[in-house]
Amino acid sequence: MWVGLLWIIGVYAAAAAFVHFVHTQVRDRPSHTQYYLLKTRNNQADIEWILRSLSWNTSLTGRQTRIGVWDQGSTDDTEGIARIYSPRSCAEIQWLPSSAAAEVWMKDRQMDQVIVVDMNRKEDAANLPLH
Repeated sequence: MWVGLLWIIGVYAAAAAFVHFVHTQVRDRPSHTQYYLLKTRNNQADIEWILRSLSWNTSLTGRQTRIGVWDQGSTDDTEGIARIYSPRSCAEIQWLPSSAAAEVWMKDRQMDQVIVVDMNRKEDAANLPLH
C-alpha cells in the first residue's frame, strides 16, 4: 500500500515538474508579433471580414497581431466599420488616415516584417491567413 502511494506521489511530482519546465520554456521564448498594413479605398464590403479573419487567426495562434488600416480616400463606410470593429478585436488595430501616418507607422516597425495588403488587389489576399 505504501509503495503504491509513493508511486502516485512520485508521478504527480514528475508531472508538476514537467509542467513547470514547459511553462518556463514558453514564457522565455521571444514572442513574435505579426504586423499587417491594410491599404483601403472603398472596401466597406471586405474590411470587417478581413479584420475578423485576422482577429480569429490571433485567437487561434496566440500570436500578437497589430494591424494598421491606411485609408486612401474612401467615400464609403470603410472607416466607420473599421473603427467600430477595432475595440472588439483580439488584434490591435490602428487607423492611419494619411500617407504620412502610414509612413510613421511603417518606420516604427522597420526592424519587423510588415505584410502590406492592398485590399483592392485580389492577389494580395494570398498574404493573409484567412480561415
